[in-house]
Amino acid sequence: MSTDGGVDTPVVARWQGGRWALQTPIIPRDAVDSRFLGITCPSETVCVAAGSYTTATDEVSLAERWNGTSWSVQRTVNPPGATTTTLHDVSCWISSTCTAVGYAVVGSVRSAIAQRWDGSAWTLQSIPLPAGAQASQFDAVTCRSNTFCVAVGSYVDRSGRMTGLGAFWNGTSWSAPAIPSPAGSTREVLVGVSCLDSDTCIAVGTSFDLGDARTLTLHGSGRAWTLVPSPNPAGTTYSELRGVSCVRLSLCSAVGLTVDAGVVRTLAPALERVRMGNRNRMAARPHAQPGRGEIQQPRCGRV
Repeated sequence: MSTDGGVDTPVVARWQGGRWALQTPIIPRDAVDSRFLGITCPSETVCVAAGSYTTATDEVSLAERWNGTSWSVQRTVNPPGATTTTLHDVSCWISSTCTAVGYAVVGSVRSAIAQRWDGSAWTLQSIPLPAGAQASQFDAVTCRSNTFCVAVGSYVDRSGRMTGLGAFWNGTSWSAPAIPSPAGSTREVLVGVSCLDSDTCIAVGTSFDLGDARTLTLHGSGRAWTLVPSPNPAGTTYSELRGVSCVRLSLCSAVGLTVDAGVVRTLAPALERVRMGNRNRMAARPHAQPGRGEIQQPRCGRV
């Protein structure tokens, strides 16, 4: 998105074999401001972007579709009574089947939501949240077939503890098995996920222990989640992963940031690799001249 005079407007750029070119998305008529937070392109001529826009009274979900020539707004669904509905990410396996995820606020309660595109309309799906969840949201989603998607985020339980949230779609319904916590962690968030198939998914985020933050990675099998050890740069107390992409069974790359002496630096992973074969762990790789800044969400291949 772009901010002009304090007003957010969506930005779309398309890579055209040698350069980036800005495109013109549609701004809804009643929008005070608007933003895209996720995009997916199932083919060369179809892309879907998701986010939200603000009206005079509410913040509502936004989805737009690129048909190879122009962008058009799709009618999304907002939960009844919601004053805020935001889509953080979207994934389409084929052009007629997409899933978008985020959260909605009804009253004072924030709840994770998922919407499904069936080729003609978006519909809300039912999300079974963990028992005792007081607030929740999804931050990322990936779909590997018409009948398999994974969404990740976080939720807050009755005690106020934040825990990672990872849900599987089997073509009929969503399930959200428990997320294991690293030893000593006081809270966790998951913000990125990539899957090769229903048995091989990697989710990434951050675990917190008092004032420290450490990278967090998990393996999802479609039925359960298990911790995967991941490295943190030596001498730092704050590191997080924000995105991951898997290109084959033995190789994924994750990216994020680390804070070194008060300076935010990119966390090197083209660079962090997960081996799902005989080495079920993350391993740091050399990073040439890390600089200031951060990397959010990589995508390699069709993820």
